Amino acid sequence: MTENITKTKRVRWQAGDRSEVVAWLGYAGTVNACLFQILRPLKNGTPGQRFGEWALCATFPGATGARYAYSLDEPQAVEELKAQAEHWLEEFAASLGATFGSHL
Repeated sequence: MTENITKTKRVRWQAGDRSEVVAWLGYAGTVNACLFQILRPLKNGTPGQRFGEWALCATFPGATGARYAYSLDEPQAVEELKAQAEHWLEEFAASLGATFGSHL
């Protein structure tokens, strides 16, 4: 199913499970588990949730808790959240003392 995989600078994105919730799963490096999930906006009627917003959830190995970002910008939400995932990945790598080299 390679047609369902796209790539940003450092994250491989795979189309979600076709559910009403998960739109994209993001993988980086040799980590087998997904580090990022982009979630579709929730429909009204889900108590305690943010309605109408796309959400990015990130979990990193060894980190405490998850990170979240949200976007209401419907046409650009997925691209905006993918860019945020790239930024968080850079921060996580830097916290471990790693850096990404520039591509020539």
